[in-house]
Amino acid sequence: MNISEFSKPAKDRIAKVSEALNTLYGFKIYDVIDIKKLYDVKKDLKTKIKELESSLPFNSMHSNPKYMQTVLLREAVENMINHQ
Repeated sequence: MNISEFSKPAKDRIAKVSEALNTLYGFKIYDVIDIKKLYDVKKDLKTKIKELESSLPFNSMHSNPKYMQTVLLREAVENMINHQ
């Protein structure tokens, strides 16, 4: 997922986020997932974000597609947790 995809319609963005979650973690946004698995995924994403922050040059993470994808996935998982 690239930063330019944020300008696409919401339906397309949701589809991309769902596709990324499915590829990386084996579930989609609208799937009914065990809350424990969601918390595990959230923890994994938080770890990945910290790793990216420490490995990227200062103030460059927001222009890094991998970092932004990970942040977006974390937000999607947090929303899934809040709506269970």
